[in-house]
Amino acid sequence: MRLPLALVLGLAGAAACGDGPRLGSTRTIVDRGAANATVAVDRHSGAVLIAYTWRGADSVWTVQVARVDSTGRLLAPVRVDDGQEEVMVATQNPPEVVGAPDGNIYVAWVSGRRGAAVRDDISVHLARSTDGGATFAPAGSLPGLPPPASRANLYADLAVAPDGALYLSWLDLHFYTDTLAARARDHVPDSTPVPEDRVEFRVARSSDHGRSFEMAPALDTTACICCRSAVTATGDGRVYALWRHVFPGSVRDFQLAASGDGGRSFGGAVRVHDDHWVLNGCPDIGPDLVVDERGAVHVAWYTGAPGRVGLWYASSRDGGGSFSEPVRLLGKGHASPSQVRLAVGGPVVYGAWEDRRGSRPRVVYGTPAKGNGTVLGEGTFPWIAAGGHRLAVTWLEGEAVRLRIGALPATP
Repeated sequence: MRLPLALVLGLAGAAACGDGPRLGSTRTIVDRGAANATVAVDRHSGAVLIAYTWRGADSVWTVQVARVDSTGRLLAPVRVDDGQEEVMVATQNPPEVVGAPDGNIYVAWVSGRRGAAVRDDISVHLARSTDGGATFAPAGSLPGLPPPASRANLYADLAVAPDGALYLSWLDLHFYTDTLAARARDHVPDSTPVPEDRVEFRVARSSDHGRSFEMAPALDTTACICCRSAVTATGDGRVYALWRHVFPGSVRDFQLAASGDGGRSFGGAVRVHDDHWVLNGCPDIGPDLVVDERGAVHVAWYTGAPGRVGLWYASSRDGGGSFSEPVRLLGKGHASPSQVRLAVGGPVVYGAWEDRRGSRPRVVYGTPAKGNGTVLGEGTFPWIAAGGHRLAVTWLEGEAVRLRIGALPATP
């Protein structure tokens, strides 16, 4: 028997305390026209900020940020992009919102120049708010990065360190897009394969609120061309970056690299787990990465490897040098590529992920280390964030953005 969604949500709210903080009732941030929502919690004001792409009556996609203040009031959304470029709408390139310790709010997204082939002119853009998300400074493409022959920077992740420094990870696809441009120029038949074996994975750091970035040497030149990356930073200058690497034989598993000098250089990469997923194509699904207050590194990811298809979680107690045996986040059964996100709330790591094993995808919330969770409702693209004393989960239900907020337990 199929339970009504309202009843499912009610049962989820009642049970969520067993898998994490009890979440409040489901709220609708926008009821139509939205895609790819992400969420952050402002530690200063307690406000929850939701960034998403939105298609208005003119069919133009924009980047919007809505806020739920500390009293629970939903404030009108604010447009972040300046309308000069075409906002990219893709699950692996969402607009990402983060809150900094100094109260600044940042949003990163991918846009391409209007009127041009997006594949030849597309990059990560960044906007900053100094008033808690009420307004944002004019947006622009990332400054301080040496431009290649064509701009093709996608699949990014944005993080902020306890000292306020910004970190951005992304895939540089300009070798690939230059090849496509040359094919068009030279009238090469579409049936001729395009090489995908030169994709650089990069990390950059900004210490001036995003005005300029210092870029580390490429961490990889054989990264998977279509999977979102992940980056995070701690208060002691350590930075961790996670991405899907293409091993010989088109094996696509995740690697992690660590930096001890604030992201200026990185050590050798460590394979998180030998899933041995062989795929001659694009998985189109990235990982997530957080570090808890004790310095342990936590990762979650999807693999389509035979016998291991689904979502997994693992942790490292030695700074990313080795990882625990992975914990399965979904029971057995086939699951198509699925989104998973992590958040640190005090001493606990919480997660939100998709369960795509049934006829309709569902959103699950819980504690990955235990391998358990509670269904929040039908939907896709979950995102989770913690800050101060609040925990927030967003997801998409069709073109609507849903939100649930909970209170983190007090810690000594």
